[in-house]
Amino acid sequence: MPALRAKVEGQDGLTLLEAVAVLILLAVLAAVAVPNLVPTGAAVQAAGRELAADMGMARQLAVSRGLAYVVEFQPPGGPFTRYTVRAVAGADESGFPKDLPAGVTASGPSMVRFLPSGQADLSTPWAEWRLEAGSESATVRLWAVTGYARASR
Repeated sequence: MPALRAKVEGQDGLTLLEAVAVLILLAVLAAVAVPNLVPTGAAVQAAGRELAADMGMARQLAVSRGLAYVVEFQPPGGPFTRYTVRAVAGADESGFPKDLPAGVTASGPSMVRFLPSGQADLSTPWAEWRLEAGSESATVRLWAVTGYARASR
């Protein structure tokens, strides 16, 4: 037995408790560092794509339900930090209102209405929202005739 004891005492390594403590420390460091590693531009681009998709959803709801739907931005007067999708004179759809990511703001028309035909009720051929965070930006353009929205840099 003395030889076995000498071998065990001479081994280098971590105990289970030490290993768990190291893993917890690494997890905390990763949780703090990872959000700072994601470029602001990625958040702006993702917010633009999500806004365009939500406008497409509002259009689809208007067509499928035969009701006018609106996408309305808040706070009134802008710059906007959140938006909602709802039937005209109705309650917000499930999952709305949505906040833009921290530090991202939008500017453009404060509301757009989608008709049951799928068209966007605009006074111009198209409307545009600009999303910004620092020096990064994205654009969401909505065409009146088709009611289709598209995000771009």
